[in-house]
Amino acid sequence: MTKTITIIGATGTQGGSVIRALLSTPSPSTYTTIRAITRDPTSAAAQALAAQGVHLIPADLHDPTSLATAFAGTHAIFAVTNFFEALPTHGVDGAMALETQMGINIATAAATATTLEHFVWSTLPDSRANTAGQVVVPYYESKRRVDEFIARELPGLWAKTTFLWVGWYSANMLLPCFWPMRVRGAEGAGGFLTLTNIDPATRIPVAGDERVNVGLFVRAVLEKPGRTLPGRVVAAITGYRGLGEVVEAFGNAKGVKVRCVRVGREDYRALWPGLAELMDVSHYYFQVTDGRSFTAVGEGEAVLGAEDLGVEGLVGLEEAFAEVSWVD
Repeated sequence: MTKTITIIGATGTQGGSVIRALLSTPSPSTYTTIRAITRDPTSAAAQALAAQGVHLIPADLHDPTSLATAFAGTHAIFAVTNFFEALPTHGVDGAMALETQMGINIATAAATATTLEHFVWSTLPDSRANTAGQVVVPYYESKRRVDEFIARELPGLWAKTTFLWVGWYSANMLLPCFWPMRVRGAEGAGGFLTLTNIDPATRIPVAGDERVNVGLFVRAVLEKPGRTLPGRVVAAITGYRGLGEVVEAFGNAKGVKVRCVRVGREDYRALWPGLAELMDVSHYYFQVTDGRSFTAVGEGEAVLGAEDLGVEGLVGLEEAFAEVSWVD
């Protein structure tokens, strides 16, 4: 039996990766029909998907009714929301509330799909629980509230859900707070710095090349429901790397030497108002949970990784950095 999968965020990083992985699956593929939820089917990105045989389905994440219509007849759903999209206009609290509501809308609509067998929800760890309340990362928390809603209000959907945690993107190096800065007159010592607010030795969970690896993990999740259901957690990471090591690897890929230098948290937050405030909290979470930020979950509950699911073809951080476009 061939099946249908519906992708939310199909023109974004994660959803696009899932579509590419499914389209490249050797025949015969379980999911022969791929639907992409989009607000604007006429956009260039949407039309590029249509040219590859992807079915474009108009729906709005703010409208549960349109989502329920879009999900009708689907056997699997991959869902992701974007906290950062609303941040400039809604602020942190508003972006959190909006993301949580969109996640609840998606889950509520998914629960109405009578044909649904697997719901893959892209979320993040419970930063509050993992640090005993010491650190609460806003965009982790807004997703966690959706996790709790599914478990509490939609037990039938929870039984069909895999919770996917996607690690640190290689493309993050292009964000202002990671972008290597040239230090004039210091060429002999390397010449470039990336500033951070934590010990550069702090280990962070890296996704490798998110453009490839997210899709490979999701494909494995869908192929092994006996392992990934009900309500299991999968960490889509290639491993843990020290932040300073990550920065150095980026420099090596670009043929320069980059040092990761720690500054005070207040100074760091003041450098890039808004973004750095979020990254300050996110990094501090990594420091408090050094090397276990994507492994600690509920008591007695294991997090599945690449080896558990037999994920093959993952692209590492160095290879990903080689493909990232960067010009000083």
